[in-house]
Amino acid sequence: MSSIFKTIMNKPTYNTVSDIAVYFNIPPRDLNKIFEQLKWAEKQNKWWIATKLGIKYGANQVYNPRNKQKFITWDSKIKENSELINVINKLKNIAKINTEKKEVKKTSHKEKVKKGREYEEFVARYYEQLGYLVWEHGKEKGRKDNGIDLIAKKDKEIIFMQCKNWSASSSYKISHKELKSTRQEVSDYIEKNPIFKNYNQRIIYILSNDVLHKSAYHYLEEYKEFIECQIIPF
Repeated sequence: MSSIFKTIMNKPTYNTVSDIAVYFNIPPRDLNKIFEQLKWAEKQNKWWIATKLGIKYGANQVYNPRNKQKFITWDSKIKENSELINVINKLKNIAKINTEKKEVKKTSHKEKVKKGREYEEFVARYYEQLGYLVWEHGKEKGRKDNGIDLIAKKDKEIIFMQCKNWSASSSYKISHKELKSTRQEVSDYIEKNPIFKNYNQRIIYILSNDVLHKSAYHYLEEYKEFIECQIIPF
């Protein structure tokens, strides 16, 4: 074998950061950050510059005179570097855990919405059995429900209801602020829909469990002519 052929055979094959990123299935910017973390490259102004340690592991500093850009290419053997592979795997595991946490949060939110809707339907059926005509306002209006889940009518009486299906062990308690907010939202809703002024109006905060803060009890006592609370177990 000639010396020229040996030289060609031993000549390293260089890959761009993008090529290596595709190989590891990660974004190029993340790979550059990893090289920086390993102290194989560093950012100077807007360019990535190979360090002495990076050159040791196969970094090749490149300068393109046409566009005056500096960048690094890497010996393709870098794909087999155990230190690089370990860091990438750790970051992928962290990313996977974070993704799973987000999915759990999304699932939890969906479950909360489902739990709330089921309770609203339960309360609606409960009042229908009492002879009320019930409008599932929150279900129909969604986020535009003005804080009113149900509107029940019987003769000349109209009841505006906010329903909360919370566990008795909930660490969060409903304070006077929630009651005050519901009262204001109902008042605003009636102003926009004056037909309700022809009825005797009631506002009821309905709970599946007693999760009221002591400030809520004080508020209910002080404003009992305007808002009341009812516990309907689910």
